[in-house]
Amino acid sequence: MLTILIKNSLSENKLEVESLFDRLKVVGDEEGHSFYTTRRAEYALRSGQPNEASKLIDEAKAKTPNNFGVRALLFEIYLDLGNKSVANDE
Repeated sequence: MLTILIKNSLSENKLEVESLFDRLKVVGDEEGHSFYTTRRAEYALRSGQPNEASKLIDEAKAKTPNNFGVRALLFEIYLDLGNKSVANDE
C-alpha cells in the first residue's frame, strides 16, 4: 500500500504516507531488512529530494546488499543525480 501511495500523487496522500511510515518504522528495518529505509528513499526521490534519497538508499544497501529492489532504486536515484558511472555499477 505504501509503495502505491508513494508512486501516486504525493501531495494528496502525504498525511496517509507519513502515518504509514510512523507505523512501519517500528518493524520495517529489523535485522536483515531494509524495507522502511528503502521506502523512505523512494519517497524522498519522488518528493524532489534526490540527495536525501541517495543517503537513505545507501543505508538500505548496507543492510541488504543483495536486495534487487534496493539496487534498482539505487540505480534510479543515481541516474536522477546524473551519476551514471555509479548507476552503471549497479
